[in-house]
Amino acid sequence: METTTGTATTFYHSIPLQLIYFHHNNFNVVLAITIFLLGSVILVLNTLLCFYYYKKNAIVYEKLFFLLSAVDATTGLAALLQSATFIGILTGSETFVSVVLTVTYVISAVSFHVSVFYNVLLAVCRTVVLSCPFFKFKLRILYCISAFYPVVMVMLAVYEVNSVYINYHSLIDKIMFLIISPLCGSELIHNYYPDFNDLGYYLLLLGIPFVLPSLICLVCCICATIYLMRATKRDSARKKYRMKSSKTGENLRRRRKTNSRATVTILQLSTAFFICNTLYFTTEFTLQAWNPGHIPHEMYLVYVAANFLPFLNSLINPVILINRGTHLQKYIKRHLEMFSNSFSF
Repeated sequence: METTTGTATTFYHSIPLQLIYFHHNNFNVVLAITIFLLGSVILVLNTLLCFYYYKKNAIVYEKLFFLLSAVDATTGLAALLQSATFIGILTGSETFVSVVLTVTYVISAVSFHVSVFYNVLLAVCRTVVLSCPFFKFKLRILYCISAFYPVVMVMLAVYEVNSVYINYHSLIDKIMFLIISPLCGSELIHNYYPDFNDLGYYLLLLGIPFVLPSLICLVCCICATIYLMRATKRDSARKKYRMKSSKTGENLRRRRKTNSRATVTILQLSTAFFICNTLYFTTEFTLQAWNPGHIPHEMYLVYVAANFLPFLNSLINPVILINRGTHLQKYIKRHLEMFSNSFSF
């Protein structure tokens, strides 16, 4: 199979035949454009949410909304960088791809894993509040926990990139390990435990960072659902015996309504996370363990499984938050109108 002349020819000489379609197939262009548009929407929505919650963050769960929106915005940036990587592959710009690869992998790996962590942290914090209404979080401890995990993931991602660049000299191998099928921690296990069996290898890299959080989130969703059912039944019983409303009773009802609304919002976020995260693990583990090399465009299939579900979760989160907040809807609408007016003449 022939490749085009010029710089692209040299660039694709080392690529296996089953991957030549990276250059020839028009689907690569569609994929790059789709990721770019998806990343742009994710980045814009979550950036607006960051500004909104940064100014407002007075309650614990609003601080966590800010952190979640910030990491989801980073996921949008990761999508834009991955789109740039595919464009570099299309144009045959080896230098550009080599430079972008490192930044893309670090941001993607960190944002994917930290997003999982913040989703679980949000669900657990809300469950603790529902179980122990008088419990007060120590914000310093919460901030330390929120900052510790991203720092660890950045260090691990940098180690992974360094190991890949030392052990693999072909650019397509680097693309495969860092973009198409990224498993953060794979090089660390290979370097220190070279005899580790494949099944345990995939379960360790996919099970602990993704399956365990899904199970924790599922338990939190069940607890939140039980709380909402009991609250609904309790409010219905109170309405029957309520004769007249006092100012104190009205404030209490308003507070309960706010708490229930926050619980429903977090329940929706946790449910979306559970679905996306579980599907991510299932498809990624199946493709990694099965290794369907006979399927045409196999690498696209692996890439979509490894990246689109985290992208989708980062898109669903702001949609849920905007849909649940009346003031937030007005804030987003006002800023989008200002943004559109700045480009109108």
